[in-house]
Amino acid sequence: MNLNDLQVKIHVFPGGKIPERKTELAVGFDVFTRAIVSLEMEPGRFGMRKTFYDFEHEPDPSLPVFRVLCEPKLQHFRIAPRQELLFGCGFALELPSELSVYVYPRSSTVAQGLWVTWSSVPGDPDFRGEFVFGLYNSSSDFVWIKKHDRLVQLVFTPRIIPELVPVSCPTGLSKTKRRGNGHTGK
Repeated sequence: MNLNDLQVKIHVFPGGKIPERKTELAVGFDVFTRAIVSLEMEPGRFGMRKTFYDFEHEPDPSLPVFRVLCEPKLQHFRIAPRQELLFGCGFALELPSELSVYVYPRSSTVAQGLWVTWSSVPGDPDFRGEFVFGLYNSSSDFVWIKKHDRLVQLVFTPRIIPELVPVSCPTGLSKTKRRGNGHTGK
């Protein structure tokens, strides 16, 4: 099967948008931020994360920090210095068994001093929930986030599952020219 001919099914949750490739040679699909969310699923909404703040309505009153940092009328949220939040991507995917997907930062996100956490966690073909990403503000300034900001991108990769062959001791592994113990760079 040609990997370029594979199709990925997508379900867009309320407030979400379908990711887009902005240029023909772009590797990733830009993701539009839906909401600040929890890892918990929204009751009664299969696969959708519990929403704390959707950039449109008043935030969850159980979280006092949101009353200070959000601007519902402007559809903005300020991430404080050294603060980390979880954002919902607004969609669930059905990947073919030949693919996995990762959520990586866009260069403009990194330039703002925002680190994307959870980006090394693969999206597996059997996962059907809302994709999420964490943002950590490493700068000393507040950073404004708006609904549908493009902060991350989806990058699809072939899923290669090798057979792991146990050997009884380290000498069962072939020798290489490499010296050292791997962490020194020498």
